[in-house]
Amino acid sequence: MVYSNGTRLLLLVTACILFAAEGLMQAPAQAASDRTQPSARAMVEEQGQKARLVVYMRDLPYRGRTRVAHASIRAADRKLWLKKESGNRWASIWRPAPGVTSLRGKRASVKVKRRTIRRSIHLKLTIANGGGHNIPIVPVPPDPVPPEPDPIDPVPPDPVPPDPDPPPDPVPTEITVPGLLPSWSEDFTDFTVGCQEPVEFSVVSSDPVSIDGSESRNGQFSDSVTLLPGQSTSIKVGGSTQTVRCRPEDLPLPAVDGHGEGLYLTAPTVSFGEKIANYAMVINADGVPIWWYDDPDGRLFDFKLIDGETLAWTRAGPWGFVIQPNHYDLRKFDGTVAGTVGLVGHDVGTDQHDLQPTPDGGWLILGYQPRGCPAIPADCEDLSPWGGPSEANVIDAVVQKVNADNQLVWEWTSRGRIGLEESAAWISWLGSGTPLPGGNSLDIIHMNSVEPSGDGFVFSARHLNAVYRVTDPSGSGQIDWKLGGTDTPESLSVSGDTQGSQVFGGQHDARMLADGTLTLHDNGSGWDRPPRMVRYSIAGGSATLLESISEPQVTNSTCCGSARRLLDGNWLASWGASDQVVEYDPAGNPLFRLTWPGGLTSYRATRESPERLNPADLRAGMEAQYPRQVQPGG
Repeated sequence: MVYSNGTRLLLLVTACILFAAEGLMQAPAQAASDRTQPSARAMVEEQGQKARLVVYMRDLPYRGRTRVAHASIRAADRKLWLKKESGNRWASIWRPAPGVTSLRGKRASVKVKRRTIRRSIHLKLTIANGGGHNIPIVPVPPDPVPPEPDPIDPVPPDPVPPDPDPPPDPVPTEITVPGLLPSWSEDFTDFTVGCQEPVEFSVVSSDPVSIDGSESRNGQFSDSVTLLPGQSTSIKVGGSTQTVRCRPEDLPLPAVDGHGEGLYLTAPTVSFGEKIANYAMVINADGVPIWWYDDPDGRLFDFKLIDGETLAWTRAGPWGFVIQPNHYDLRKFDGTVAGTVGLVGHDVGTDQHDLQPTPDGGWLILGYQPRGCPAIPADCEDLSPWGGPSEANVIDAVVQKVNADNQLVWEWTSRGRIGLEESAAWISWLGSGTPLPGGNSLDIIHMNSVEPSGDGFVFSARHLNAVYRVTDPSGSGQIDWKLGGTDTPESLSVSGDTQGSQVFGGQHDARMLADGTLTLHDNGSGWDRPPRMVRYSIAGGSATLLESISEPQVTNSTCCGSARRLLDGNWLASWGASDQVVEYDPAGNPLFRLTWPGGLTSYRATRESPERLNPADLRAGMEAQYPRQVQPGG
């Protein structure tokens, strides 16, 4: 379309702007709903052979030290970058092709910056005049032509100054790196990259960009950096610095769906497929591993945060429990050992399933002690009424409390306190037992979690299908209550749970919350049903089901698993014997999903806040594990 000189085309539309991105300022939903709804006006003005798009933006969701960094509108099937003129007035030059009679506005995008944090707000443009997404260009009638001047007294026309050339549009930063995960965006803080060859960076940017500490440049340029596994380089755009770390070839990378909150601790070292891995990993809210450790001493297991500077894990035994020498390592972020915790006074190792700190600075730890049957006849048990051997060597469960110096405070054992009939559902499945160095033994208890609880502790036992609370462990060690499993005098009645007498099946990760409620991962083993995360209130001899969340993609769970109800009411599950780690909102809607490759599963998964687990400290720990000398400018 050719525009005549002096003619102005005017379109005034009112656009409703709908937020499509996650809350930038992390303000509560109620506060967001109380603010003025953002709005905009758009005009198209003719300038010779060009059209000038003017957008007035009002009530954008920023305040305080937040400022608009860039703005654009997706129009005419391409992105038009808007340049700020004054206040909330933004403009761009648009050169329509001949015959084009409308501007198609698909989406507006405003990029705002708060301190050193950049985020994008994507705004859908809806035209209020019924034109759909098309902004028609409607000619405005020209002003009336004045009569010819008196030839005796001619009036010369005013000179028409030529249109100045518009300033060039800013070029958005684009950085391309082969093998970079995720693909580069200034919204991310961390990336991983394959590094079998030098890492190649291709940059196009109006803003100054620095690669690997080199002098900042803009325009179009390339750079390369040589890295070894674990080592990192940096990308600096404006005031923001991003970390790019070389990932080992065998580091398991999950498929990521959604966006999380905080940091996620996982160890996908249990394999039900062809892939084998031995890494503890901390994954950020974008699904990027920012810290890892490859343990050369055995299959890493039960990875967890102890405090803001200490991690802990142990190694898995070959039989699903540990009797060989074993202990928990307490490690700093640089991988160095800060201490160890282990079972005291036994000829067997610390079990792999759980370690928990106590409020007084000590530890609760688990162990398994095989008996001496048949050499010691009194140690033999008759399990034939439930389908087991008539002369069985069973394994007793042990809970110990040790102090900060790993000295024994007290010990509790299941022997004499839990009847053989309580294992009835699992005895036939155990068969003749597990071949141990001293002969076959039957693991009739199989504790898999322990938790401090007032003057005692709570434990989960897979082969009892039940959770128990024990009081006075240093004295009588009596059972206070039992939830699930066979009926005993200590059993709690259950209300609100449709599973009835089959309330649990091979459950894991029983945890007592600050409000006195109990959460756990119910595997559903043996009952032909999928796993679930559940929460119960416990009072007056009764347990009432308060919450239950399942995952449609996980229909079976033969082992393992964790269920954590978080402080914000969300839930985090590592679904046992599956490749899924998923965070849910309180209603059970998935928010963030990690899917492990090759049949891997993580025995547990936990979420920590950046205030408790500082990402900068984790990066510093990785630099200490994998040091590298960087020469600025080269």
